Amino acid sequence: MRIAIDAMALTGRDTGVGVWTRGLIGGLAACGAGHEYLVYHGADAGPALPVGGGVRAVPVRVRNRLRPLRIAWEQAALPRRLRRDAAEVLHCPSYVVPLGARLPIVLTLHDLLALTHPAYCTRRNVCHFGLMQGRSIRRAAAIHCTSQWTLETLRQEFGAAADRARVVHPCVDDLFGPDGPGPGDVRARWGLRQAPFLFVGRPEPKKGLPVLLRALARLRERGRLRRKLLMVGPPGWGEGAVRRLEDGLELGAHVVRAGYLPRGELPGVYRAARALVFPSLVEGFGLPPLEAMACGTPVVATHAGGLRESVGEAGLIVPPGDPEALADALERLETSGSLRGRLRAAGLARAARFRWREAVPRFLGLYEAAREAGPAV
Repeated sequence: MRIAIDAMALTGRDTGVGVWTRGLIGGLAACGAGHEYLVYHGADAGPALPVGGGVRAVPVRVRNRLRPLRIAWEQAALPRRLRRDAAEVLHCPSYVVPLGARLPIVLTLHDLLALTHPAYCTRRNVCHFGLMQGRSIRRAAAIHCTSQWTLETLRQEFGAAADRARVVHPCVDDLFGPDGPGPGDVRARWGLRQAPFLFVGRPEPKKGLPVLLRALARLRERGRLRRKLLMVGPPGWGEGAVRRLEDGLELGAHVVRAGYLPRGELPGVYRAARALVFPSLVEGFGLPPLEAMACGTPVVATHAGGLRESVGEAGLIVPPGDPEALADALERLETSGSLRGRLRAAGLARAARFRWREAVPRFLGLYEAAREAGPAV
């Protein structure tokens, strides 16, 4: 089977969906033998994509970092390119499909937040997905949801479309593991005398960073704030509000911003941390907690949205939006070595269940199901 993958959303500084898309391509290259995969990517895709095992990168001369150009190419030019390349199935990993494509399509939905939680999304995403998502769902021969929570949301919003959907959870790349260089270099790089609390992600409203800052302020009031918060990730559209709150709480001396880091540097950062703190108000799934667990780092997180399926019972769980409960959890982690040991062991065991070698056969099943169903009308 010749399977096309629309990877035009990759920009070289990927988070979230982009990280997952690269992971899928790598998984298919390693474990998806027997099929041919055409991976269409733009001029701004960044690091070379994994190839081999039937995976072939197909460069497109479009500056895909400019979103209007990417969308225009996907809707106008991609259908013609698919016909020319004799693709049998198209996988769209980023929420929407080219409406003019006349072949079976697998659509990945990481969440439906632009429809169900628009306040947590950019106006651009609300407009784009509001216009395209319903039509994309109707055009898909098969739908991949990254969590059961997203599948249930799909059922609530689109009814019978959920009958064409299957859940395959995101996976942890093999580069994340407990063994590696010691934490000294990582801490020295950012002037950290102790293992920091760690946050990984964009500072967007859904990430709950104000809750984390208020929790740190409560620890300071108790005389228990003994380490800094290291924030890793590119700027996000909620950063201004986070910085204003940080200034208002006078926490500037306790927060270190590392900015965006290449994927290869993240395992060392996870291993150098006291804990990953992931206080999201809503998530489609949440991959950083599993990456941290794979590196042997304890996780403190909420069970908001699909996070329950990511973290399970292997993390220290707090209610979303509750800084007092988060402060209590961080204090427990600080004072109990046995708790940290239990979380490390539970996290390593849980992360081992989310690997691409187990997930790839399920994607091959989705591609087969889409081909058998034929193009939707």
